[in-house]
Amino acid sequence: MNRLLSISGTLLCLTCAATRAERLPAASTNKPAATTPQRLVALGPSLTRQLYLLGATNLLVGITTYCPQPDGAPPIERIGSVVDPNIERIVRLRPDLVMTTSLTDRRRVDGLRALGIPLAEFRAARTFDEICTQFLELGRLAGRETQAVAIVHQARSAVESLRFKDGAGVARTRVFIQIGARPLVTAGPDSFLNDLIEMAGGDNIAKDAAFSAYSLEAVLAANPECILIVTMGLAGPDERDTWRRYDNLAAATSNRIYLIASDLVCSPTPASFVEALALVAGMLHPK
Repeated sequence: MNRLLSISGTLLCLTCAATRAERLPAASTNKPAATTPQRLVALGPSLTRQLYLLGATNLLVGITTYCPQPDGAPPIERIGSVVDPNIERIVRLRPDLVMTTSLTDRRRVDGLRALGIPLAEFRAARTFDEICTQFLELGRLAGRETQAVAIVHQARSAVESLRFKDGAGVARTRVFIQIGARPLVTAGPDSFLNDLIEMAGGDNIAKDAAFSAYSLEAVLAANPECILIVTMGLAGPDERDTWRRYDNLAAATSNRIYLIASDLVCSPTPASFVEALALVAGMLHPK
C-alpha cells in the first residue's frame, strides 16, 4: 500500500517539476464562451483550489478524486482521476466548460472535444509568473476577473516583500527538494518550486538538472545544507530519518530536514505560493 501511495503521489507531484520544453499559452480553449459559464468541471486540484480562491465554488459541478472538497459546501461530484476522468459522468453533468490539465489523458480530452463540450486546457505552471497568468485567465473564464486581478496584485506585492535580497551580507542556502522517493524526484529549472527556492534565498542544487529524476549520489556530492520533503504520497518522517543516516550530509548534521505539506505546494495558487514562500524563507534563513 505504501508503494502505491508513493507512486500515486509522485505522479501528481510531477506537475510541480514539469519539464516540457514547448512554450504554450496559459490556457487554450476550443470554443469561446458567449456568456460566463455556470457549470464548471475542473480536472485538477490546482484548478479547483484556484476556483475556490476566486469564490466560484457555486459554479463547480464536477471535480476529480484528488481535488479538495470545501468545508461547509454541498458535496461536488467526483468524476474520476486527474489522468483518467470518466467521460460519461462529465457528460451527465452538462458542463458549460471543462478545465483540463497537462496530466489529463489526451484521449479523454479529444473525446470531450469530439462531443462538442467547451474545453480550457491549462498546463502545469513552471514559474510564479505563470501561476499568476493562468489564475488571471481562469478568473476571466469563470467571470471573476476583478477578483483575480486583486488577488494577483496582492500576491505579487507580498512576494516582493518576502523575496531574498542578494548582497545583504547573507549567503544563499544550498537546498534539495524531494517530491518523490522511488525514484528520487526533485524540482529542476522548469518548475515553480525552483522559483520558490530561489525567492526564499536558496540555491537549488538541481537547478541545472535536465530531468526531474535525481540520484542519491548527486545529492550527497552537492551536500545540501537544507532538505525539503514534500509529503504527497510519501511517509515524510520515514524519508527524513533516511536522510539523517548520512553523517556527512550538512542538512543532517545541522538538523535542517523539513517536511512541507503537499497541499501547500503541489496545487499552487497565487495565495498559496505566498504562504509557501514565507514558510520556506523561514526554514532557509530563520534569523
